[in-house]
Amino acid sequence: MENDTVTVPILLRPKVYGSIALPEFKRIRKSKRPVISREQLAEMVGVETRTLFRIEEEGRGVGSHLCNRLAAALGVTRAQLMGLEPIEDRGKEA
Repeated sequence: MENDTVTVPILLRPKVYGSIALPEFKRIRKSKRPVISREQLAEMVGVETRTLFRIEEEGRGVGSHLCNRLAAALGVTRAQLMGLEPIEDRGKEA
């Protein structure tokens, strides 16, 4: 009897169970020109500023829905936020 179960390699699983780790989040947010403050981004995605602090400073993971909202607000893909794809340098505005 064949086993149809798909096994996800450990390297692709999020670091925090039930959450998605965003190792590139702080760097991406600060690289935007003009810089997007935590307060501005929190308002854009509908979360409290302390939530963004916890993601940036404590490495807290996020759910899929918030990950999508953060990626859209920052103009990057989920994979780029998670450090799985390189971020293209589109010529930063000065």
